[in-house]
Amino acid sequence: MSWFASNPTSARLLRPSHAWGLLTAFAGGLGLASALASCAPVAQGGCDLDEQCGRGQMCDQDTNECVDKDIDTTSTESPAPATFSSKQVPFHRGKVCTVTEVKAGGDIPVTINPCYHPCLDKGAFKHKHYYECLGSRCNAWAVMFVEAKNTPTTCPTDAFGQFDMAECSWGPAVELKIGTTIDSGPVTGTMHLEIPFLTNADTAEIATHFDDTDFIQSKIDQYPPQDNRWVGGMDIAMNASAAEPPASCNESTDGMGTCKCFDVGF
Repeated sequence: MSWFASNPTSARLLRPSHAWGLLTAFAGGLGLASALASCAPVAQGGCDLDEQCGRGQMCDQDTNECVDKDIDTTSTESPAPATFSSKQVPFHRGKVCTVTEVKAGGDIPVTINPCYHPCLDKGAFKHKHYYECLGSRCNAWAVMFVEAKNTPTTCPTDAFGQFDMAECSWGPAVELKIGTTIDSGPVTGTMHLEIPFLTNADTAEIATHFDDTDFIQSKIDQYPPQDNRWVGGMDIAMNASAAEPPASCNESTDGMGTCKCFDVGF
């Protein structure tokens, strides 16, 4: 079943954290990190509706069983058009840096550095993250996207897909902080961090509903969770005895203390 931050002793629902800017000069405001994630519904004894199934699933009307949707997540749009004047392009692959352990009550520093095809002329960008805790278990997601057009060089058909990593045009890198506190105080437990799959079409809709976190969640929930989008393949430990988190964690501080960088989406 889905769960939300309705119990102030278990979780706190706050304003989502977001920012916006340009490649040349970051400009924007970071709000308080927000609590959100969902424990997908599971149909017991069969299903009648897709809503009774879990994330990225549908109800097979012939068998009345929940089955995984057959969705291609290898590209955010395929084939990519050779030329285009404006598209909202989400993070599909890239590097994400964060800590493996944090002092309970401290903010988790995260840096997201996307890999885009060099045929993209990248412009303004936005990002948002959200988290929720239930008991000692917390879940978080972070999304980002850029507004882009093609450069004078036309784009290949795989420009939004799995082109060679050596071709990556990196950035813009964005830094954010995820909270570890709920109404009852600091959480001792674990934080699961995901950079979810989204398509260009999803992101175009999100751009017009940027302050509607439920809408963004609905777009995320269309797709099954993927191991290669679970940052580091492990949860972040939140302990009262852990060291205070660093002010930032990025590729220049990779390997220092608990700061680690991971490939995501590749």
